[in-house]
Order: sequence, then structure tokens, then C-alpha cells
Amino acid sequence: MPVKDLHPVTLVETAALLLPAATACALLPRLELTCATNLIAACGVLFLYASGAVFLLSKRRAPGTVMIVVLVFALSFLYTESRIRPVPFPQGRTRVTLKLVSDSSVKRGGRMLQYTARVVAADKTAYPASARVLFNVGVPKNVPRGSLERGAVVKTEGVFVLLDPAEWDGYARYLQSRGIQAVFEGHASGLTIERETRKHGFYGVSNRLKRYITGVNRALLFFPQSDFATALLTGNRETVPPEVMERFIRSGTLHILAVSGLHVGFIGFFIFLLLRSVRLPTVLIYAAVGCATFFYMLFIGDSPSVRRASLMVLCGTALFFFDRDKDYINVLALTFVVLWVLNPLVIFGPGFLLSFSATFGILFLVPPLRRLLARTAVFRFKAVDHLVSLLLVSFSVQLYILPVLLAFFGSFPYVNLLANVPIVPLAGLSLALEICYLLLYPVFMPLAVLAAESNLVVVTLILRIASFFAAAPPIAVDGFPRAVIPIYWVAITLLFYLLFWRRETIERGDAAAGRAVRRW
Repeated sequence: MPVKDLHPVTLVETAALLLPAATACALLPRLELTCATNLIAACGVLFLYASGAVFLLSKRRAPGTVMIVVLVFALSFLYTESRIRPVPFPQGRTRVTLKLVSDSSVKRGGRMLQYTARVVAADKTAYPASARVLFNVGVPKNVPRGSLERGAVVKTEGVFVLLDPAEWDGYARYLQSRGIQAVFEGHASGLTIERETRKHGFYGVSNRLKRYITGVNRALLFFPQSDFATALLTGNRETVPPEVMERFIRSGTLHILAVSGLHVGFIGFFIFLLLRSVRLPTVLIYAAVGCATFFYMLFIGDSPSVRRASLMVLCGTALFFFDRDKDYINVLALTFVVLWVLNPLVIFGPGFLLSFSATFGILFLVPPLRRLLARTAVFRFKAVDHLVSLLLVSFSVQLYILPVLLAFFGSFPYVNLLANVPIVPLAGLSLALEICYLLLYPVFMPLAVLAAESNLVVVTLILRIASFFAAAPPIAVDGFPRAVIPIYWVAITLLFYLLFWRRETIERGDAAAGRAVRRW
């Protein structure tokens, strides 16, 4: 393949290729690659990323290309080394001050609360904002549970438990990918609230808004549709019944309850259409979409998929304001770089991998596949066009998330290829109806009730469809090596790239020959 015919990869995309390899190299001394398969796969990952970045950076093999790659790799390696050093938390029983930065999760049959918390101080030693822990504490009897909300600052005694990958297995890597560096087991008896959440601060407004959403859904919808609607908008699945969760897990559609780019996209599109219907200037519409997206990202909290989708939307609005070309692969790579800078270990989180692989699959595969199928006769019918587009999106997503599901969850629910076709549009419709009756509830109750009844029908239909597809057993695979994931991605991407490149080259050659014949 001539180098001059390749589409050049930008510096941002090259950095996105090199960052995982630099992170893997920085972690190699801390890993025990006793399995020959993992060792070979790790070497293959490094080779593929390094050679691919050198080969695809530019159309020309300029001497500066190798220097840029080496410089980016070296800086990424040094930065990762500095960020992954363990925080020196004190050992033994310690008095600490923590700021709660996530909503509570109920564990162990309701006997324990779990938060993501920032360590403000421990034994009178101040800690940076990046020092985060998973805070486990029994339900305190002397503190009202409503006061233990996101944004509160508490003091308690307990013990730091360091995340040792040898003892914690993959769970330690998962917590580290979320920026959590230790687990703090606190004692409920000695817990005191040093500062409650400020009522008019962001955390206070966010907590009240979540309580409002939960209250309105429970007032207007039946159970379990009410809790499902709350989880769909806020991502809080604590009150969703386990049997309902099992339906979505088995049907491969649980992603609609894990707030992701699907939700951000639907909410941004809804706001865009709403403001466009009142004929606001385009600049104000894009500014409002950007502000709403940023607030929603902060409102949801610690979610890699929401951060990825929100940053992409914000980059898209910036492209509009600065009148730049819309290269969405480049925007995705820029988002990857930003999130990696915040936490290099984020690339080992299953949510992060699922989010980015699914988005890349849509951006990379759907446009050429649509062009390939657009010449068929079925695309003359608009309804068929929409159905085929949904199938192409579902196929592209499943193709890229396949190794992640096998490696982290040991199963692949193949029925999600069909289940997502009706469930994803219905989830978007449910979000739109929910936003409508949440806005109308304090203003005009009859319209709010009408929108809620419509949403009740939509949510019930989603639950019935999920139950239908959940009857099919998933494909189960044990021991799928995680190091194979990037090799699979590179191989499948190169395969489709060569197929599309070859077809487009042949078509350009046929078109040029036809023009020459006509001129003759």
C-alpha cells in the first residue's frame, strides 16, 4: 500500500495511540506476567502501537516523524510514572477528614454505606485533591442519613487498606482506573459531620435535583417503572429491583441504565430541537447545549462514559464557534488524551474501554458501511433506511466491544445486536418525556400527568422487550486474556481499513477510466 494514499493521522491521534503503550511500559515492573499468553500479548501491544504510530503519522516518512513519536512516548512514560506512585497513606487506626464526592451506595444488605471520597487530611497531614479513596462505613445511628450527601465533609476513624493487585486481583485495577488509590474502612460510631453540603452550592443543588427527580417519578409512575425512569436519567440504580437488572444484563442492554453518550446525545439533541423551535439564534442554541452538557456531566459525577461524551459535545460546540472542520475521530482522540491526563490508569477501566470502543466503532465503521449499502434498492424506502442505520450502529458497537465483554465479564450477549434496535430509540423517547413532565410538574399538572402516562407506556414496553431478549442464553468464555483486547482492535481496524481503502481506490480508478473514455 503506497504511503501517499494513506489518510494522515494527526498529532492528537498519534498521542492517543502512544499513551496506552507508555502506560503499559510504566506498569510492567509492577505486573507479574507469569502467563506466556499475557507476556506475548503485551509485547504485541507495544509493537503494534509503536509501529502503527510511526507508520500512520504522516503521508511522508519524514525524519521528524520518528522524533515526535519518541518524544511523545518518553513524556507519556515519565508522566505515568509520576502519577501511578502510591500515595503514602498512614497505617493503623487513623483519624481522617473526608469530602464525599459521590452519591451513596448501599452494600451488605443495607448495613453499610459506600462513597467515593477525597482525603482532605489524615493525622493532621494535608493531602492533594487527587487523593481519593473508597469510603466504607456502617450506617451511623447518631447522624441523619440525609446529611451524608455528596459534598459533605466528615471526620471519622478507621484504617486505610492499600490496593494490592496480587491480593485484590482485577478489582484493584478497576478502582485505580476510577482514580481510587485505597479503601478506607471507617467506624460509624465515631463519625461526625464537619461541614454539611452547602445548600446553594453545586453539590447542594445537584442533591436536591436528584431528590426532586426521584419524588416526581414515584408520584406519577408505578413501581418499578418509577425507579427505572430515575435510573435512566440519573444513573442511580440502587433502587432498581435485581430481577429487572438481570433482564438488562442478559439481554445486553444494561448500557441504557449506565449513563453514557447515549443519554448525553439524546439530552443535547432534545435541548437543541426545543430551542430551535422557538427560533433562537444558532450561537445561543449551541451555547445552551454546551452549558447543559457541562452541568449534566457534573450532575452525574464519577462516570468515564459521561465525561467522554460530554467532552466530545463540548469540543463539537467549540468547533462550531471557531469554525473548524468536524473531524470526529480527532475529537475522540482529543477526549481520550484529556481523560488520560487526568488519570493514566483510566484506560484499564471496563466502562472507559466500552465507551471509547463503542464510539470509535460508530465513527469508523458506520459511514463507509452506509455508503456501501446506499446503492441497494432497499434504501429507497425511508423506514428501511432508518432500520438499517440502527442495525449498522448496533453491529459496529458490538464488533468493537466484544473482547471487552469477554475479558471483563466472561460472556457476550449476542442478542443485543437486535435488542438495541428497539430499546435505544425507546430510551431516547423516555428521556424526552421524562424531561417534559419534570419541567411541567410544578407549572401545569395536567400536561405533566399526560407526559408521565405516555412515559409509563414507553418504559413498560422497554421492560417487556428486555424480558423477551433476556430468554436467550449469552455466549460464555472463561479466561479471556485482557492483553488481547488492543490486538483485536488493531487487527479489526486494519482489516476494515484495507477493505474500504481498496474498494474506494478501485472506484476512483473506475471513475477516472470512465471520464477518460467519455473525453475520447
